[in-house]
Amino acid sequence: MTTSEEIIHSLGLKAHPEGGYFRQMEKSSNHFLMEGKCKSLYTSIYFLLEKGNPSRFHRLTSDEMWYFLNRLH
Repeated sequence: MTTSEEIIHSLGLKAHPEGGYFRQMEKSSNHFLMEGKCKSLYTSIYFLLEKGNPSRFHRLTSDEMWYFLNRLH
């Protein structure tokens, strides 16, 4: 059985400020101006949430897509 600690280590995930663990995998070289700030067209991350550490509703300034890969027991 794979544990969250094994996944965090094997993917090189770091603690996320809003909870969970993440690693940025890709970032667009294309940018746009939004509210006076230069933003990447997109970023792609690995993100892991553990049981008891849910992601809460929050406001975003861009689209967000989630892919559910597996449940750890």
